[in-house]
This record gives sequence, C-alpha cells and structure tokens, in this order.
Amino acid sequence: MSQYLDISLQQDQPNLSATQKKFNQLLKKLDQQKNLLAEWQHAQQDIQHQAAKELLPAYTQLHQLYFQQLEMLWQHKLKNKLTKRYKEILDDRIAHISAQLMRVNTLTELQCDEVSRIFHYFQPDSSASTEKNFNTAVPEFAEEMIINLQKEMIKKMVCQEMGVDVTVVDFDFDVEDIDGLVAKINEKIEQEFLQSLDEAEKISIEKQMQRERAKEQKKLEKQEYAKKMANQSLKSIYSKIAAAIHPDRELDEVKKVEKTEILQMTNQAYEKKDLFTLLKLQQYIGKDVSTAQKSYADEQLKFYNTALETQIEELDIEIEEIIDSFDWGSHIALFSSRKIKTKDLYKKYKTDLKNVQESIQHSEFIVKHLQDPTNLKSLLLDAYF
Repeated sequence: MSQYLDISLQQDQPNLSATQKKFNQLLKKLDQQKNLLAEWQHAQQDIQHQAAKELLPAYTQLHQLYFQQLEMLWQHKLKNKLTKRYKEILDDRIAHISAQLMRVNTLTELQCDEVSRIFHYFQPDSSASTEKNFNTAVPEFAEEMIINLQKEMIKKMVCQEMGVDVTVVDFDFDVEDIDGLVAKINEKIEQEFLQSLDEAEKISIEKQMQRERAKEQKKLEKQEYAKKMANQSLKSIYSKIAAAIHPDRELDEVKKVEKTEILQMTNQAYEKKDLFTLLKLQQYIGKDVSTAQKSYADEQLKFYNTALETQIEELDIEIEEIIDSFDWGSHIALFSSRKIKTKDLYKKYKTDLKNVQESIQHSEFIVKHLQDPTNLKSLLLDAYF
C-alpha cells in the first residue's frame, strides 16, 4: 500500500471552512513530524553505533590514563618531600582526578576500590568506609550539590520564560515537576497581587479570576469531550475497515495476503490511536475517495482535528525524548535561538570525539613525564595539568 495517499480535503473545493482548512494543516504537520521522528530515530541509532566503535573505547582509554595519573600522583605524595605550596597543589589534583573517576563505569573492580579509597581520603570524614559497589560510591553531598545546581538552572530558565524575578521562587520544588513549579509561581504571584489590593478591588479581581477559572474549566471539559468523541471516531473507522476487508473470506490468495497485511496495519494503527494511518487505510480500501472526502462534516472534522493534535503532541514528545537522551552540555548554548537539528547531533559527536582524542594525547604526555620525579613540580605549576 502506498504511504503517500493524499487524504486532505481538496484545496480547489469552494468555500473550505476553517475546520476543514485546519484539518488539512494538521495532516501536513503530522506528516512532517512523522518524517522528523524517523530522521531522529535514524540519527540516534547511527550515532550510538558510531559511539560504540569510536567514542566509548576512547573514553575507556582516557579513563585508564586518568587512573595511571592518579596512581603516580599518589605515589609521589607518599614518597616525595614537597613544600606546603606543592603539597596543596598535588592534593587538589589528586582529589580532582579521583572525583572525576568516581563517576565512570569503565574501570575494573580493583581500580574502583582504589579510586574510592583515595577519594574518601580527601573528604572531611576520611575514616568513613568506602563502598564496594562503585556505582553507588558518589557521596551524598555530591548528589545534593548536583540537584541544587539543577534547581538553580531550572529556576532561572522558568522565571526568565515567565518574565518574573528569580526571587519569587523562595520555596522548594521537584526538578522532575516543571508544571508544578510553574503552578506554584503563578499561585504566589496571584496571592501577592491580591494582598496589594484594597478590599473592594480584591473582591472585584477575585470574581474576575473565578470567571476565568470557570471559562478555563469549560474549555477543558470541551477538550475532554472532543477527545472522547475522537476516540469513538477512531473506533468507528477501525470497525468499518475491519468489516470491509475480511481476509478470511477472500478466495484469491494474492488479495488474501494483501487484506491480511491491511488488517494488521489497521490493528497497529488503532492500538496507537493513529488517526492519520487509519484514514489512509480507509481511503485505500474505499471505492470512491472523492465521496469519502466530501462526507467529512465540520462536526466530524473537529473530533478528527483533536485526535490529530494529540498525535502531533505525542510525536513532539518522542522527538524531544531522543534529543534529551544525549548530553548536550556546553553545546546547548549554540542552539538556544533555534531548534536542534539532526545535523547538530553529528557536529556534536565529531566535537566530542575530537575533544576526547585531544585529552588522550594530553594525558599520555602527562603520564610519560610523571615517570620522572624531577618533572613533578613543573607539571604541578602547569595551568594545563
């Protein structure tokens, strides 16, 4: 079956209504998002495949070099007599490398234990027992620090988006619940606004807010009803297709195979609430496409439009989840003014690989020079060490 059947209402039909025009627009948007999702899925698989061959082995090599540095620096700390200044620099470097290695999963169990022992040596409670399970070895204070940094970033981002000062967020919130944070901010702004009014103004504003809430509630109820009717429309289309083909009754083997394939596609589309595919399948088995198109009444199209909008939102979420599955880190600033594209993912990968390869070269240089104790002081004073 062709995937490019045109189920949009003909643009040359006279006097297309706003609902009919919206139907056409949503079909076009949905098709674009389906293609975009497929593009991101391909890019994700491609990058993961490349990373497995190039980037992950490079990181493993880099972590081994870091571990060698850590061991050598620790031995220098135990054996060499240094001034207070050099001792402080050396301790800072050892603590820094051990903290980096506490978060990797490419070391052996023995190496993990050694890193954990050195890391905890530099913590306030150095007598605390180290964790055998390296994946849980990150101290609680480090996790708390990361969560606090996340909260600060989210707080600034949300407040900037809402056009309010960050000082309005003087309460704790869940970093996983952005909608809850926005609701709390709005509630606080509303309360502060009401407190600034006199009694008469307060009563008037509260009544206005009640009307707005009632209007919003009515809108939500309409949306829920539209979704319910859209689901009924999906069921109706599904039933019509299933009733029309009946592959088990087909005597022609070629047609039977085709109808079985169509029924499987219909079942999959119905399970996914994929109105777009169901409409195409309905058109494909229909005898008179133009008649079917003309039968789309505005009331019916409203429900179709709701289902299409929901489907587009779900595709958008899938795309965002793929984008968010990658660590953009410092790269994200480059795309703050536009949407991230798949070509950006490939650029990011090349940059990451180049950075790791350069870090490997630099680490190899350090390991080589640390073998000679006379190089230690000069390395400690090197800003790039």
